[in-house]
Amino acid sequence: MPFNQSPSKAQSVLGVSSPEFDGWIDLTPADFTRHLQRVLSKDANLSSQTISDILSYIQALPLPRRDVTPSQRIEFDRIGVALWNTCCKLGKSDERAQDVKGLATIRAFSYFLVESAASSKGKSIIRVVKHALKASKTCLNAGLHDLGSRIVEQLASKQEDLTQINQEHGCDKEHLINSLRWEYLLLRIVLGWKQGRLELADHFYAQLCDAQAEVGPEIVAKLIDLCYEIGNDHLGRNQSDVAAKWLERGCQLSDQSGASGDTDVHELRLTLLHTYVRALLSLPGAEAREESCKAMQTLRDGFGQKLCVIVLQLEVYKRDTSPDVEAYCHELMKLIRTTHLILSNHKLIMHYIHHLISISIDHAIEALLTYITTRLAPGEEPAWTDSAIVTLVWMITLSQPQDSSSVHDHATSRFNKIQTAGRMSVGPEAARAALVLLWRKVEDTFENGPKEDMIKWAQATLHTLFRHIEDHNAAKVQRKAMQCYMDLSDFEGASKTWNSIPSSQKQHPLSQYLHYCLALRSGDEAEVRSALTSLAAVHDDRNRLLFAAVSDAFHHGTKAHAAQLLQRIIDKYGDKLPAEVDPYALLRCTARLLITAIAESESIPEELLSRLCGVFKSASNLSQKHAAENEQYLQEFKWFRKTAYNCAVHNHKSWPARYLIDLLQYSSRIPCPPNLPESARLEKLIHETDVAFVQAALYTTEARSCAASWTIEDLPRTSYSSKSPPTSGEIRRTLYRNVFDIYTEFRRRLKQLQRDSPTRVEDSSQKVATIATLAFEAVLFVTTSGESPVHDMSPNQVLDEVIQFQPTKKTYSCLADMILSAAGAAIRVDGQQEQGHTSPQLSISTATQLLAKLIHGLRVQSDYDTAQAFRWIRCVVQVVLDRCGADSKLLASEYENGLTTVKTITEQALALARSALPPVKNGIGEDQSQQAYPPEELEWLATTLFNLSIDLYVTEAGSNCAPEGPVDQEPNEGAPIIKRPQFWAVKAVEFADLLADSALLKTDRKEAATGGDGSMLARLLRERCRSIGWDV
Repeated sequence: MPFNQSPSKAQSVLGVSSPEFDGWIDLTPADFTRHLQRVLSKDANLSSQTISDILSYIQALPLPRRDVTPSQRIEFDRIGVALWNTCCKLGKSDERAQDVKGLATIRAFSYFLVESAASSKGKSIIRVVKHALKASKTCLNAGLHDLGSRIVEQLASKQEDLTQINQEHGCDKEHLINSLRWEYLLLRIVLGWKQGRLELADHFYAQLCDAQAEVGPEIVAKLIDLCYEIGNDHLGRNQSDVAAKWLERGCQLSDQSGASGDTDVHELRLTLLHTYVRALLSLPGAEAREESCKAMQTLRDGFGQKLCVIVLQLEVYKRDTSPDVEAYCHELMKLIRTTHLILSNHKLIMHYIHHLISISIDHAIEALLTYITTRLAPGEEPAWTDSAIVTLVWMITLSQPQDSSSVHDHATSRFNKIQTAGRMSVGPEAARAALVLLWRKVEDTFENGPKEDMIKWAQATLHTLFRHIEDHNAAKVQRKAMQCYMDLSDFEGASKTWNSIPSSQKQHPLSQYLHYCLALRSGDEAEVRSALTSLAAVHDDRNRLLFAAVSDAFHHGTKAHAAQLLQRIIDKYGDKLPAEVDPYALLRCTARLLITAIAESESIPEELLSRLCGVFKSASNLSQKHAAENEQYLQEFKWFRKTAYNCAVHNHKSWPARYLIDLLQYSSRIPCPPNLPESARLEKLIHETDVAFVQAALYTTEARSCAASWTIEDLPRTSYSSKSPPTSGEIRRTLYRNVFDIYTEFRRRLKQLQRDSPTRVEDSSQKVATIATLAFEAVLFVTTSGESPVHDMSPNQVLDEVIQFQPTKKTYSCLADMILSAAGAAIRVDGQQEQGHTSPQLSISTATQLLAKLIHGLRVQSDYDTAQAFRWIRCVVQVVLDRCGADSKLLASEYENGLTTVKTITEQALALARSALPPVKNGIGEDQSQQAYPPEELEWLATTLFNLSIDLYVTEAGSNCAPEGPVDQEPNEGAPIIKRPQFWAVKAVEFADLLADSALLKTDRKEAATGGDGSMLARLLRERCRSIGWDV
């Protein structure tokens, strides 16, 4: 509503009814004032309706003097002063939030009430002017420019009245009147500034300046404040030129005031200069820059240690295109050392440190390190310290020292200084952030920098300042350090790094891989084996680390190491190798490496031999899966088959037999693809027969050398089933059973070979006889061990097959030795059985039958040797008699069976000896092709049988002896003939007679000196028999 209204408004304010204002002014000023005071007592924040009501009254005020009665003026003055005082009290109170605009509006309303009540006297005018100055300032400060402008208009009308009062009262009121006038001019400057009419502000400022000599210091101080407020306001609105002009005025006034001792003026001068420099820095042009330098120097001279001055100087350096680094650092260090440590100041310091990075990162690092060690670390703000340390780490990683040897000084030494200052370690989050920064540097140096530097970066990363780094992150850095150590051939350093890795992280695949690489380079076999075991047990993405380790094994290890690793790959994958890996190539490479490593070894490396067998076993299993794929893998099959066989054959003298047997077995298991030519299948069959022959010989050799201390580990892996392994007492039996199994399979293949290629069978006849002999030995051992027959075949049946193959005389001798050994008595020493030997289980009758077969088979040979047969007879007799005489616990039936066997053998020997004597013509024996019975054998039989008769005689006499003494003994006619002493005496004399006949023939041939004793033995035996009473 416009402020100029008709006289009816005055009537309404005074309580006179008016139709025009009826409904919006219905209270007198006194009532409305009391209403306002009640509202203000409850809440200083006025409602919009209340404000609107106040403005309605203000629009009607001030009232013309003629319209207000004296009583009304008194009432207006009273309620105006009361309302003013209430606003002053509320303005000083901090208990409630104040409504600045509402209080300013009430103060304006109060002023207009007082103005309506004022008189024309000088004292009243001065009072009203003071009231108006305060009310207008309040309105302008509250942003009520229109209301403030209206009050200022009222003040303008009072200036002539003040001049008239000054003239009337002279010097008494001059000072006060002038002061009010200067206050008015200040208010007009403020109004021009607030209304954006700077030309008016300049005009009134010029008036004040013209009267500066008369203006008091208080007014000057206020003018300086006003200049600062105007300049700062325009600087905030980016009107730097206007701001610089008013701030310069304030600085000039401050210089002219000369009140340097006043603290407030001193601080105001600081503020003015500071803001003035800021304004000049915002202006373009060299003149402004030059002026800013002068103002800045003035500021530094007077306030160089002030925080704001230091910061402003740093800002000046920031704007310089080529700043002085040392000067910047000097000011920054002043800021670090002098500032009070609060959050805002901490951020300020970090801001200028960050800017210093663009100028000189080395200076920035030193500045931040100084800040941390002198202010943050000793303080009580760990979060700020951790943040600053992370920033320091970031800056260190950005630095590029010219001397690479100083890398350690740029990291570890600085961290040591921080710990010395009191910060022993950063928190987990800061440690993680520092790790990220340092890890990037570690990786970059690892790829592009010297390895020595990378190790130092790793050491810095693992500094105890960052002890809260997680184990898995620390292990990443340690693994990088291990790689660098190994690249530098510093195996001791790599080993120390490995030992420092947490135990939980040593199981990481990469840790195990690096441990294996380190062990290879160190040459520690035990460590290599342990590391390889651990590496093979880990599971990474498709086990690629195992393949990566192969290259290290080739370059830094031995062929044995590479072979062991390749076999680990084979064992780990089995038949599930990646598609890009050729399994046969992998197996072939492993086998070649193992063979070479074994050949280069000075001793017999049984571990490598075992691994070699494992490789061929894998090849055998793999080939059986691919057997149906025709010729695709034919060359692979041939290579593994021949290589395994050749290894076994060529090294049969140096390698343990159990490994040779396994190699041969795996060689024979490699199949032959179907649909191949007949020649290829025949070649495979011949190979299998050759393998069987060698295996049988090796099994027999192992069985013969088997000792009681042997365990299952001494057996070939292919000699038994893993589901039913033999016990320690079944080792030799298992070996012999394998011999016979091989012989059985050999016969089957031989029959097949006989059908396909008869000429090949003829070439293998000697091998057949040999393997049959070995099979006989196996069956004989199993039989003598009390086991059931092997494959339902007795020694007689096997011997028949052996003889069928027409073995050599040497083979016959071997067979006889086997039989006699099986039938021989256990050796006794002082009545105790020798350790390691067992009593024979082959019966004498069986041994006799077997020897008879041998003799019969030998006699059909073209080069028949009678002397050999005669010696076998002697051995059998000796074995039987030794057994009968050695075992006192022998049953009577067994004893009689033994004598019966001797009787049979001696009768056969007599027949053989008589048949060997040539017929006599003219008293001279004709020379025959058949060999005569050897005289020494006849002599031995005669002597042995006579001794047997004496033994029986003594035994019989002892059993019939009376207690009183010996008596004459009569022959026991009821005893069996084999138990009669005379029977054996007769046999002895018969052999002696044959010896005499043989001696007679040799005498005729003039050979008596070399054989027989003539009839002397026969006469001696007859004389002894007659002395006992035997008629022979």
